[in-house]
Amino acid sequence: MRRLLRLVIGLALVGCALCLIAIGWYVVSNRTAQREFAALRHEVAAQSPSDEPAPQDGDGTPDTALTPPAAEAQSAPKPNALAALRERNADFVFWLRVPGTPVDYPVVHNRAAPEYYLRRDFSGARSESGTPFLFGECESNPPSQNLVVYGHNMRDGSMFACLDRYRDAQYMQEHPLALIDAPDWRGEYEAFAAVPLDADEGAARALLRWTGPSADLTAESFIQEALFRSVVSSAVAPSATDAFLTLVTCEYTHQDGRLAVFFRKRDP
Repeated sequence: MRRLLRLVIGLALVGCALCLIAIGWYVVSNRTAQREFAALRHEVAAQSPSDEPAPQDGDGTPDTALTPPAAEAQSAPKPNALAALRERNADFVFWLRVPGTPVDYPVVHNRAAPEYYLRRDFSGARSESGTPFLFGECESNPPSQNLVVYGHNMRDGSMFACLDRYRDAQYMQEHPLALIDAPDWRGEYEAFAAVPLDADEGAARALLRWTGPSADLTAESFIQEALFRSVVSSAVAPSATDAFLTLVTCEYTHQDGRLAVFFRKRDP
């Protein structure tokens, strides 16, 4: 009996140790990923001649790595820096910012393996945070009528975790814009719907996969479906001729839940 008890206790301790190791790896992995994103952010940010370099920590990485960027800190990326980033990684398509939120990241697109960056950082190394990526059937240049970008809902509030807060109409009003900067084009988009979805549902899956008019879903139907399912209302009135941006992350009220925030492109 004592041997059995010791065995049970031993197994429990091993299980606890493995859990602690897993949690530690998750924390370290995400911390490392955010430092790398901060370095990229600093690299592409527009700077005036009087701007000082970002403070460095012990390993030479900008010390802002773990601080979600404030609205005023999200400078527009330099086109030449974006072009250089694409030369470094051919999968890079554009930089995405949502002013006033932590969303300030490069977006990648690997058509051959659409989810390649689900658990990989910008350089392709293993990372729990992944890198925001464009839905495989989208086109980036010229862009599809609807650009669908996926990102993780991280527990520390990084990546696309803030999208869940768009369920609150006031939050949407205070953070209405999403900005895209590519080496050769840019766009400004305004939020009009926030929709929790079950990705296994046929109509929901069609909404998440819509990149432009098709036999299954016209632009008018896409707008109507997004507005009908939205948990918030908006004064923004999208039309079938608009271009769109859909940001998607996980949500946990459905079996295979997604939270999609829909934006329409503003006129230049």
